[in-house]
Amino acid sequence: MALMLAVGLPAPPARAQEGCRVPGDDQIEAGAALEGILLILHGLRDEVVPLDDSISFGDPGPCPGGARDAFRGIDIMGWALEVSGPTAPQYCSPNDPPSYEVPPRFTRCVEPSTTIASRNARVAYGELLTRAPFPLLLPSALPDGLLPHWTTLRVTARRPDAPVPRQYGVIVRYLGEAEVPWLLLLLDTGEEGEWVLDLLRQDGTPMPVRDTEGVAFDGLPEYDGPGSGLLWAENGMRLLLFGPYPAETLAAIAESMEWRPPAAPAPTPPVPDPWREPAP
Repeated sequence: MALMLAVGLPAPPARAQEGCRVPGDDQIEAGAALEGILLILHGLRDEVVPLDDSISFGDPGPCPGGARDAFRGIDIMGWALEVSGPTAPQYCSPNDPPSYEVPPRFTRCVEPSTTIASRNARVAYGELLTRAPFPLLLPSALPDGLLPHWTTLRVTARRPDAPVPRQYGVIVRYLGEAEVPWLLLLLDTGEEGEWVLDLLRQDGTPMPVRDTEGVAFDGLPEYDGPGSGLLWAENGMRLLLFGPYPAETLAAIAESMEWRPPAAPAPTPPVPDPWREPAP
């Protein structure tokens, strides 16, 4: 993937806010709506996802972004990145005995007909910067003292002959000193589910973004709170900004964004245990 590295821009903030600050309902629900969109973009749902179904994937937990986040102490990002499923079915068979590892190494024991496996997790923003095996396009200048608060990561694996064997999706939540304003950023590396983005485009307004054409729009599927959005594609990445800002402010944020190359290669699945019998 070709990268257009921005020159002369300050680096995006590498730290996230500390302390247990649960975001407001509007940001939680808008983030849940984006989680529903991400499910569609990863080929996991073929219709608009009700907010009640998607909100669990964007659960902020008791202490989002803080030192007492519920997942600290477990390599939850490593667990998400090591999704195996159909890309490596030889590592897991329905005939295997149960595993009691925490977190489990495998998405599930795949049948020969399995075509897709996916994992979703809340991850620390700092880990995302230092461990993501895919490029990131992140803001280098944000209004109102916004800082990255907490993030979710989805990794979807398909069979090796699929157009996108491994797909990554990220939603970053930004928050300032108060509950409002806030900002959401969705990044996705796949090709599926374009129809849900067309739903956003159909009532939107074309707007130039970063030397390409984007679309400014209002609202999100299943979300009736405040906010407007900006959608565009760049270097094989689908990107969406959403928050209680006018389209012009979102466009200015987009112009400040700079590419970060992959921080690490994608992890390889673990070697099967010695006693493991190959799947028939």
